[in-house]
Amino acid sequence: MDKNIKFGFWNYAPFGIISNKDAVKDWVEVGSNLPMSFIYDSQKDKSNSMIELLDECEKNNLKLIISDTRTLFTNLRSLSKDEFRKQVKDAYNDFGKHKATFGFFLGDEPSPDETDLFIDAAKIVLEEMPGLTPFGNLLPYFGCGDAVLDIGNKDFEFYSKLLQRILKETKLPVIGYDQYTQCLDDVSNQEAGINSYFIGLDKYFENCKQNNVPFIMSLLSVGHWNYRVPTEDDIRWQISTAFAHGARGIIWFYFYQNDKDYSYRLSPFTNYGLKKTPMFDIIAREQYLFKKTFEEQFNKMELTAVYHLGHLYDEEKRFVYDEHIKEILTDRKFPVIISYYKEFNSEKKWVSFVNGSQKYSNLLRITFTDGRKEVFWLAPGEMRLFELK
Repeated sequence: MDKNIKFGFWNYAPFGIISNKDAVKDWVEVGSNLPMSFIYDSQKDKSNSMIELLDECEKNNLKLIISDTRTLFTNLRSLSKDEFRKQVKDAYNDFGKHKATFGFFLGDEPSPDETDLFIDAAKIVLEEMPGLTPFGNLLPYFGCGDAVLDIGNKDFEFYSKLLQRILKETKLPVIGYDQYTQCLDDVSNQEAGINSYFIGLDKYFENCKQNNVPFIMSLLSVGHWNYRVPTEDDIRWQISTAFAHGARGIIWFYFYQNDKDYSYRLSPFTNYGLKKTPMFDIIAREQYLFKKTFEEQFNKMELTAVYHLGHLYDEEKRFVYDEHIKEILTDRKFPVIISYYKEFNSEKKWVSFVNGSQKYSNLLRITFTDGRKEVFWLAPGEMRLFELK
């Protein structure tokens, strides 16, 4: 898979809730370049529905993750490998050769005891779908305190080995994972949630980099359970911090609110007449601003190191002045994230500064070792990028 920045979303809705043409128009407007299709069930849906959607994506230069129930790893709970392989072949013959097909969805959040099923499914899909990029999403394995999902109370070493096994045995060209503790509500342990978020980013980046596999991060756009409805500052913060920690894409949880669980609040589309909510405009605006300002450069480079100033969740991530930066002064005592990058095809190096506060702006005064000085305000979660001389 190319390492260009990707923007997408989870799609749990069935075909028919909106026309394919209108759907793709919305996806383009919100700034997605890697959307997920509506759920296709070969037992009840017409193949022409998916073909029409793919045709619209091709017209708009979008690549589509196809959500086809035949390629889900959970099928191996009841099917033999041969039976599953036949389903995968059928899915590929139906949609896999279309120019707008990115790949097929493997499934979401396999528990540790489902790892073998996920690996077997990924291998079969890769074998039977040449030239395509399957997409599977993993759990937030790494975290701390009471802010993370209880998936067995294992340590970091256990999950690092588990992730390494998945990456090495499947040979998947990309992997996803989700983390929402960065948006816990104000009666939860928000500090532990943010620490878990950064630890997860660090661990996924380290493990994926060892295997030369980019990762896409699933971030929160819908309030639910003990997670708050994200503000525009939260959306900007999530975008900047994910890319500043090595993510190569974002997939938002989620787009269409098509059920009656009212714990889920303010998705970009409500299930009441598919009306756009303020969240649609927020994501569209923040993705547009990132793409306009940073996408071209981020497509050319990768993270080499990241450090934090004013927020210590890992002693190894403590920022100290180095060969590039002589001094960082802030007007307010809020954290700053300092990330270093190197271009893929040149020796050019870059550094970004992200305001780590989710609520408040900050004034930064940067002095580089070459004598340059930069003074600028950053909104909550805002990023600024500089080339290193």
